[in-house]
Amino acid sequence: MKKTLTFNLAPISVEIDAPEGMSEKELRELGEKEMIKQFAKKYKINSWSLSEGSILASEDIHIGRPVKLKSNGKLGIIYDLKPTTKFPIRVLTEGNIDMQCTQAGVEKVSKRTNIDKLITGRQEFEKNLGWLSPRSGYFVNGKEIIPVIIVPKGKSAKAYIVGHEANGGHYTLSSMQLNRVFDTKTEAEEYVAKLK
Repeated sequence: MKKTLTFNLAPISVEIDAPEGMSEKELRELGEKEMIKQFAKKYKINSWSLSEGSILASEDIHIGRPVKLKSNGKLGIIYDLKPTTKFPIRVLTEGNIDMQCTQAGVEKVSKRTNIDKLITGRQEFEKNLGWLSPRSGYFVNGKEIIPVIIVPKGKSAKAYIVGHEANGGHYTLSSMQLNRVFDTKTEAEEYVAKLK
């Protein structure tokens, strides 16, 4: 059975003797060597935790990333990150249920997971109200259909691109541009077909 240990370390600052004219890459390499020496001197671990299975690495946690919740096995999409809170990762799961969890509570989904199965749009009663809360859909940009998760921000909204390699890329959409966000891929395809 796989287990993941997470060690939280304090920042390490090191001094190096650097000749004039060194590139940033060369400076970094010198610094990394010195940091390893410092670490070898029993650097203090601030805290640690143990989790079942593997967890999503910090560098892989981005808005728009599909994830699987360890607590119930549901698939979802990260729609917000609040690093200073107890449960910093906000995930919209199947049935448009908003879940909050820690990094240890989510894991990567297989790249074979079809993104279209994660895009659920709004419920019927929500469609007349607009995009008032985080929901997934399809944004038509020109003739391109892009799976997104909509996060309302006042009179506009951010449409984060959903994908296995999502890196937080998004479009800022006005209320008029939100008319080009559709609940289903079929609706988006019909809209694009009318543009031809």
